[in-house]
Amino acid sequence: ATAGSANADAEALKMKVAAAEDLAKRVKAQCLDWRQARRIVALFEPELWEAWRVLRARRAAQWHCVLRLLWRFRSALPFIALSSSLSMVLGAFSAMRLHYQAAVINLAKDAVLAGGGAGSGGVGGANAAAAATRLAGGGSVGETVGAMLVSEIITQLAEFGRARLNLRGKARVIQQLKVSLFEALLRQDLEYLEQCDLWQLRSLIGSCGTTVGQVLDFPAVLVEASVRLAAAVAALGGQSPKLTGFLA
Repeated sequence: ATAGSANADAEALKMKVAAAEDLAKRVKAQCLDWRQARRIVALFEPELWEAWRVLRARRAAQWHCVLRLLWRFRSALPFIALSSSLSMVLGAFSAMRLHYQAAVINLAKDAVLAGGGAGSGGVGGANAAAAATRLAGGGSVGETVGAMLVSEIITQLAEFGRARLNLRGKARVIQQLKVSLFEALLRQDLEYLEQCDLWQLRSLIGSCGTTVGQVLDFPAVLVEASVRLAAAVAALGGQSPKLTGFLA
Protein backbone atom coordinates (compact mmCIF):
# COMPACT_ATOMS: atom_id res chain seq x y z
CA ALA A 1 0.00 0.00 0.00
CA THR A 2 2.88 2.35 0.81
CA ALA A 3 4.58 1.66 -2.51
CA GLY A 4 1.30 2.18 -4.36
CA SER A 5 0.66 5.52 -2.68
CA ALA A 6 4.24 6.61 -3.39
CA ASN A 7 3.82 5.76 -7.07
CA ALA A 8 0.52 7.64 -7.16
CA ASP A 9 2.14 10.69 -5.55
CA ALA A 10 5.01 10.55 -8.04
CA GLU A 11 2.62 10.38 -11.00
CA ALA A 12 0.60 13.28 -9.61
CA LEU A 13 3.79 15.30 -9.15
CA LYS A 14 4.82 14.58 -12.77
CA MET A 15 1.45 15.81 -14.00
CA LYS A 16 1.77 19.01 -11.94
CA VAL A 17 5.29 19.61 -13.27
CA ALA A 18 4.10 19.12 -16.85
CA ALA A 19 1.20 21.53 -16.26
CA ALA A 20 3.53 24.12 -14.72
CA GLU A 21 5.95 23.88 -17.66
CA ASP A 22 3.07 24.23 -20.11
CA LEU A 23 1.82 27.30 -18.22
CA ALA A 24 5.29 28.85 -18.31
CA LYS A 25 5.51 28.34 -22.09
CA ARG A 26 2.09 29.91 -22.64
CA VAL A 27 2.92 32.89 -20.45
CA LYS A 28 6.18 33.51 -22.31
CA ALA A 29 4.43 33.14 -25.67
CA GLN A 30 1.40 35.33 -24.96
CA CYS A 31 2.86 38.03 -22.71
CA LEU A 32 4.11 40.99 -24.73
CA ASP A 33 6.56 42.22 -22.12
CA TRP A 34 9.23 39.57 -21.47
CA ARG A 35 10.09 41.15 -18.11
CA GLN A 36 6.49 40.80 -16.97
CA ALA A 37 6.43 37.21 -18.23
CA ARG A 38 9.64 36.49 -16.33
CA ARG A 39 8.16 37.88 -13.11
CA ILE A 40 5.01 35.76 -13.53
CA VAL A 41 7.03 32.60 -14.11
CA ALA A 42 9.23 33.43 -11.12
CA LEU A 43 6.18 33.16 -8.86
CA PHE A 44 6.07 29.36 -9.20
CA GLU A 45 9.57 28.63 -10.54
CA PRO A 46 11.07 27.69 -7.11
CA GLU A 47 8.33 25.11 -6.55
CA LEU A 48 8.91 23.79 -10.07
CA TRP A 49 12.64 23.33 -9.47
CA GLU A 50 11.90 21.67 -6.13
CA ALA A 51 9.52 19.25 -7.85
CA TRP A 52 12.18 18.45 -10.43
CA ARG A 53 14.65 17.80 -7.63
CA VAL A 54 12.24 15.37 -5.96
CA LEU A 55 11.64 13.54 -9.23
CA ARG A 56 15.39 13.28 -9.93
CA ALA A 57 15.95 11.96 -6.42
CA ARG A 58 13.22 9.37 -6.94
CA ARG A 59 14.72 8.31 -10.27
CA ALA A 60 18.15 8.01 -8.67
CA ALA A 61 16.64 5.87 -5.90
CA GLN A 62 15.05 3.62 -8.51
CA TRP A 63 18.39 3.15 -10.30
CA HIS A 64 19.98 2.43 -6.94
CA CYS A 65 17.39 -0.30 -6.35
CA VAL A 66 18.13 -1.72 -9.80
CA LEU A 67 21.86 -1.83 -9.05
CA ARG A 68 21.20 -3.51 -5.71
CA LEU A 69 18.98 -6.04 -7.48
CA LEU A 70 21.72 -6.75 -10.03
CA TRP A 71 24.23 -7.17 -7.22
CA ARG A 72 21.90 -9.60 -5.47
CA PHE A 73 21.48 -11.51 -8.72
CA ARG A 74 25.17 -11.37 -9.62
CA SER A 75 25.43 -15.16 -9.53
CA ALA A 76 22.91 -15.32 -12.38
CA LEU A 77 24.64 -12.73 -14.60
CA PRO A 78 26.80 -15.34 -16.44
CA PHE A 79 23.67 -17.36 -17.17
CA ILE A 80 21.90 -14.23 -18.38
CA ALA A 81 24.84 -13.36 -20.66
CA LEU A 82 24.97 -16.85 -22.16
CA SER A 83 21.20 -16.94 -22.53
CA SER A 84 21.25 -13.58 -24.31
CA SER A 85 23.96 -14.87 -26.67
CA LEU A 86 21.83 -17.90 -27.53
CA SER A 87 18.85 -15.57 -27.95
CA MET A 88 20.81 -13.73 -30.65
CA VAL A 89 21.23 -17.02 -32.51
CA LEU A 90 17.54 -17.82 -32.05
CA GLY A 91 16.45 -14.41 -33.29
CA ALA A 92 18.64 -14.57 -36.39
CA PHE A 93 17.63 -18.09 -37.40
CA SER A 94 13.95 -17.41 -36.67
CA ALA A 95 14.04 -14.57 -39.18
CA MET A 96 16.02 -16.63 -41.70
CA ARG A 97 13.41 -19.41 -41.46
CA LEU A 98 10.90 -17.14 -43.18
CA HIS A 99 13.53 -16.26 -45.79
CA TYR A 100 14.13 -19.92 -46.64
CA GLN A 101 10.41 -20.64 -46.78
CA ALA A 102 9.96 -17.82 -49.26
CA ALA A 103 12.92 -19.16 -51.27
CA VAL A 104 11.35 -22.64 -51.45
CA ILE A 105 8.04 -21.18 -52.61
CA ASN A 106 9.79 -19.11 -55.31
CA LEU A 107 11.84 -22.08 -56.51
CA ALA A 108 8.75 -24.27 -56.65
CA LYS A 109 6.92 -21.60 -58.64
CA ASP A 110 9.84 -21.29 -61.04
CA ALA A 111 9.95 -25.07 -61.46
CA VAL A 112 6.23 -25.14 -62.31
CA LEU A 113 6.55 -22.26 -64.75
CA ALA A 114 9.62 -23.80 -66.40
CA GLY A 115 7.88 -27.16 -66.81
CA GLY A 116 4.45 -25.94 -67.80
CA GLY A 117 5.44 -23.24 -70.25
CA ALA A 118 8.16 -25.09 -72.13
CA GLY A 119 5.91 -25.85 -75.10
CA SER A 120 4.09 -22.55 -75.27
CA GLY A 121 5.19 -19.54 -77.19
CA GLY A 122 4.90 -15.81 -76.88
CA VAL A 123 4.69 -14.31 -73.40
CA GLY A 124 4.23 -17.71 -71.76
CA GLY A 125 7.39 -19.02 -73.36
CA ALA A 126 9.32 -15.92 -72.30
CA ASN A 127 8.13 -16.32 -68.71
CA ALA A 128 9.05 -20.01 -68.75
CA ALA A 129 12.52 -19.20 -70.09
CA ALA A 130 13.03 -16.55 -67.40
CA ALA A 131 11.86 -18.99 -64.73
CA ALA A 132 14.21 -21.67 -66.03
CA THR A 133 17.10 -19.17 -65.95
CA ARG A 134 16.33 -18.22 -62.33
CA LEU A 135 15.98 -21.88 -61.39
CA ALA A 136 19.33 -22.73 -62.94
CA GLY A 137 21.16 -19.80 -61.40
CA GLY A 138 19.47 -19.75 -58.00
CA GLY A 139 20.15 -23.30 -56.82
CA SER A 140 17.79 -26.21 -56.36
CA VAL A 141 14.92 -26.80 -54.02
CA GLY A 142 16.90 -29.57 -52.32
CA GLU A 143 19.74 -27.22 -51.37
CA THR A 144 17.31 -24.70 -49.91
CA VAL A 145 15.43 -27.38 -47.98
CA GLY A 146 18.77 -28.67 -46.67
CA ALA A 147 19.66 -25.18 -45.47
CA MET A 148 16.26 -24.99 -43.76
CA LEU A 149 16.88 -28.29 -41.97
CA VAL A 150 20.32 -27.17 -40.78
CA SER A 151 18.95 -23.86 -39.50
CA GLU A 152 16.09 -25.67 -37.77
CA ILE A 153 18.53 -28.02 -36.02
CA ILE A 154 20.65 -25.07 -34.87
CA THR A 155 17.51 -23.28 -33.65
CA GLN A 156 16.33 -26.27 -31.64
CA LEU A 157 19.78 -26.79 -30.07
CA ALA A 158 20.06 -23.10 -29.18
CA GLU A 159 16.57 -23.10 -27.70
CA PHE A 160 17.32 -26.21 -25.64
CA GLY A 161 20.57 -24.70 -24.35
CA ARG A 162 18.90 -21.41 -23.46
CA ALA A 163 16.09 -23.19 -21.61
CA ARG A 164 18.59 -25.20 -19.55
CA LEU A 165 20.66 -22.10 -18.76
CA ASN A 166 17.57 -20.14 -17.75
CA LEU A 167 16.38 -22.98 -15.54
CA ARG A 168 19.70 -23.33 -13.78
CA GLY A 169 20.27 -19.61 -13.31
CA LYS A 170 16.74 -18.93 -12.06
CA ALA A 171 16.81 -21.91 -9.69
CA ARG A 172 19.96 -20.63 -8.00
CA VAL A 173 18.70 -17.06 -7.68
CA ILE A 174 15.26 -18.11 -6.42
CA GLN A 175 16.83 -20.39 -3.83
CA GLN A 176 19.08 -17.60 -2.54
CA LEU A 177 16.19 -15.14 -2.46
CA LYS A 178 13.91 -17.49 -0.53
CA VAL A 179 16.66 -18.21 1.99
CA SER A 180 17.21 -14.47 2.49
CA LEU A 181 13.48 -13.83 2.92
CA PHE A 182 13.11 -16.64 5.47
CA GLU A 183 16.16 -15.37 7.38
CA ALA A 184 14.69 -11.86 7.45
CA LEU A 185 11.36 -13.28 8.65
CA LEU A 186 13.01 -15.25 11.45
CA ARG A 187 14.88 -12.16 12.64
CA GLN A 188 11.62 -10.36 13.39
CA ASP A 189 10.32 -10.19 16.94
CA LEU A 190 7.29 -12.04 18.24
CA GLU A 191 5.07 -8.95 18.20
CA TYR A 192 5.60 -8.49 14.46
CA LEU A 193 4.84 -12.16 13.78
CA GLU A 194 1.62 -11.96 15.81
CA GLN A 195 0.39 -8.94 13.86
CA CYS A 196 1.18 -10.37 10.40
CA ASP A 197 -0.62 -13.07 8.47
CA LEU A 198 1.93 -15.88 8.33
CA TRP A 199 0.05 -17.69 5.59
CA GLN A 200 0.21 -14.59 3.41
CA LEU A 201 3.93 -14.22 4.11
CA ARG A 202 4.54 -17.85 3.16
CA SER A 203 2.54 -17.37 -0.03
CA LEU A 204 4.53 -14.25 -0.84
CA ILE A 205 7.84 -16.04 -0.33
CA GLY A 206 6.64 -19.06 -2.29
CA SER A 207 5.48 -17.01 -5.29
CA CYS A 208 8.55 -14.77 -5.51
CA GLY A 209 10.04 -17.19 -8.05
CA THR A 210 7.49 -16.18 -10.70
CA THR A 211 8.40 -12.49 -10.53
CA VAL A 212 12.14 -13.23 -10.41
CA GLY A 213 11.79 -15.53 -13.41
CA GLN A 214 10.11 -12.80 -15.44
CA VAL A 215 12.85 -10.33 -14.51
CA LEU A 216 15.61 -12.75 -15.51
CA ASP A 217 13.86 -13.71 -18.77
CA PHE A 218 13.44 -10.11 -19.92
CA PRO A 219 17.02 -9.53 -21.25
CA ALA A 220 16.97 -12.73 -23.31
CA VAL A 221 13.52 -11.98 -24.74
CA LEU A 222 14.52 -8.40 -25.58
CA VAL A 223 17.74 -9.51 -27.31
CA GLU A 224 15.93 -12.20 -29.31
CA ALA A 225 13.24 -9.79 -30.50
CA SER A 226 15.79 -7.12 -31.45
CA VAL A 227 18.01 -9.53 -33.39
CA ARG A 228 15.00 -11.11 -35.10
CA LEU A 229 13.84 -7.68 -36.26
CA ALA A 230 17.32 -6.71 -37.47
CA ALA A 231 17.78 -10.02 -39.33
CA ALA A 232 14.34 -9.73 -40.94
CA VAL A 233 15.10 -6.18 -42.10
CA ALA A 234 18.49 -7.30 -43.47
CA ALA A 235 16.96 -10.25 -45.33
CA LEU A 236 14.18 -8.08 -46.74
CA GLY A 237 16.70 -5.42 -47.71
CA GLY A 238 18.71 -7.99 -49.67
CA GLN A 239 15.61 -9.07 -51.60
CA SER A 240 13.84 -5.74 -52.07
CA PRO A 241 15.63 -2.54 -50.95
CA LYS A 242 12.73 -0.38 -52.20
CA LEU A 243 10.18 -2.26 -50.10
CA THR A 244 12.48 -2.07 -47.07
CA GLY A 245 12.83 1.68 -47.51
CA PHE A 246 9.06 2.05 -47.88
CA LEU A 247 8.37 0.06 -44.70
CA ALA A 248 11.07 1.96 -42.79
